Amino acid sequence: MTSSTNQFRTRKLQVRDDILIGIKNARENYGELSIISQDQQNTFYFKAENDMFLRLNSSFQRTYQQINNVVLDVTGSKDDKGIIVFATQSIVSTLNAIGTPQRLANYARVGSVGELRLAGEFSTNAANGVCTFDFYIGSVNIATTGSLDLPNLVGVSGAWNAVVHFTTIAVGDAKTARVKVDGCFQFSDKTGISNSINFNTENITTFQTTTTETIDIQVTPQNLTAMEVSNVAFFFLG
Repeated sequence: MTSSTNQFRTRKLQVRDDILIGIKNARENYGELSIISQDQQNTFYFKAENDMFLRLNSSFQRTYQQINNVVLDVTGSKDDKGIIVFATQSIVSTLNAIGTPQRLANYARVGSVGELRLAGEFSTNAANGVCTFDFYIGSVNIATTGSLDLPNLVGVSGAWNAVVHFTTIAVGDAKTARVKVDGCFQFSDKTGISNSINFNTENITTFQTTTTETIDIQVTPQNLTAMEVSNVAFFFLG
């Protein structure tokens, strides 16, 4: 089988908003790219040789991939009353990252889904280790895991990962726009047993889709001896 970039052409039809892709001088072998409106939304389709339309924009597209690991400060500090306070810290580092952790203005539509994938390691010195993840779009906290009780991992590290979905239910300004958030946080204890914690919530008051905002994830580790984030990635399905 031979291939050459000169063998393939794209041609925009004059009578329709379609694009034909195929082999030069072989009109019958052209495929067809079409924009079809369904439910008041434009969808991109490829018409195959069997006349079946295959939806192209139905898969997640990665918009941000973190490269550098983030090591969290787990020491804490005493306040003026002698109580140890643990710092809340961002785990998003754009240094050497691919893409930007942003949600663009008016980019989401009803049914759009964002997906966050996170992973790392942690260790504890007792059975009272706690960790909280908060998810932000701009200054708006759209979801929290609440306090996650972690297993006793003295002398060893436990692996953790999380997948979080943000589904746009309505678009517009705050109090009009709505987003549903569901996620699963998984970690392994020192015996290798995996534990899962699911969470879900809905924001109908402060979430909005009209301005470009930075996506951030903030973590509050308590009574941990170490915590590291090795992966943060954001995907979008329009």
